[in-house]
Amino acid sequence: MIEIDPSERIYQGASGETATMTVTRTNTRHMVTYSLNSAPAVRLAEGEVLRFPIPAHLLMVFAFDNPSGTGGSYTVALRDVEGYPNNTSPRIYDQFGATPDTRTYTFLL
Repeated sequence: MIEIDPSERIYQGASGETATMTVTRTNTRHMVTYSLNSAPAVRLAEGEVLRFPIPAHLLMVFAFDNPSGTGGSYTVALRDVEGYPNNTSPRIYDQFGATPDTRTYTFLL
């Protein structure tokens, strides 16, 4: 797939292509939920690989639990994206206070 707009996380793939993503936590408990194509939100288990067919619209919510106060982050790695090392497009979402971080990803044909 190709990245259309990096700041808005918009990608374009071929018919029959599947998006594959992983989420890795740093300095926080793993508390991630997602909604795919406006379905009810579900919890993403730690270490789970998220796979779904394109086209799709993905909403992800990252909550943070960091008792040390040092701040946490999540790294989302989207695989098979042209133009990135190892064809993996990483995004890091850092903790800013107690408010969960919400991000959308759009996958077009």
